[in-house]
Amino acid sequence: MAKAMSTPALERHGLTDEQLRWMLNNMLLQRMLDNRGFQLNRQGKIPFATGSEGHEGIHAFFDEKSGLKCIIAVHSTARGPAAGGCRMWPFPSADAALEDALRLSRAMSYKNAMADLELGG
Repeated sequence: MAKAMSTPALERHGLTDEQLRWMLNNMLLQRMLDNRGFQLNRQGKIPFATGSEGHEGIHAFFDEKSGLKCIIAVHSTARGPAAGGCRMWPFPSADAALEDALRLSRAMSYKNAMADLELGG
C-alpha cells in the first residue's frame, strides 16, 4: 500500500502510518454512515438524522520552534459556525489528544444545540 505521507512528516506530528490509516478509515466509515442517515431522513424513512461520530474537519498542526502540537476538531456547523474552547493539557499520547478533541467538539455541538444557540461545535 502506498504511503499517504512520508514517515518523517508523520513522526513530526506524532503519528504512525497505522494510526493515520486508522483515522482515515474511521473518518470515511463515519461519513458514509452519516450520509446514509441523512439520505433516509430526506426520503421520509426516518424521523430525524444526526451525525454519529463523523466530524466535518480534523486538523493537526505542529510549530517546530515552540514544539506546540495542536488538534482542531470541527464536529458540526449545521446550526452555525463552530464554537468551542482551547484545552492545554500534556496528553500521554497523540491518540489521547485526538480522542479528547473529538469528544470536546461533539459535546460543544450538543451543548450549543441544547442552549438553542445558532452555533456548532
